[in-house]
Amino acid sequence: MLEQAKLQRTDDLLVYLALQQFQKRKPYKHLENGLQNDVKSFFGTYSSAQNEGRKLLFSAAGPGTLDEACRSAAERGLGW
Repeated sequence: MLEQAKLQRTDDLLVYLALQQFQKRKPYKHLENGLQNDVKSFFGTYSSAQNEGRKLLFSAAGPGTLDEACRSAAERGLGW
């Protein structure tokens, strides 16, 4: 259960960091204390966390990822 919570929080942080690529990124010292602690615990450094977020963002644009998302949506009756 603890491992699942860790994975979920890591995923949340990665999405947050990926979205930060679209705006001026906050310096580490301006992040909330809880966010700073999570970044340090899960990624080691803010730079490493930002790199992982960037990788997630770029992976979403891959043809295979987009194809899989479209097929999954179609199987659930979404879109046409």
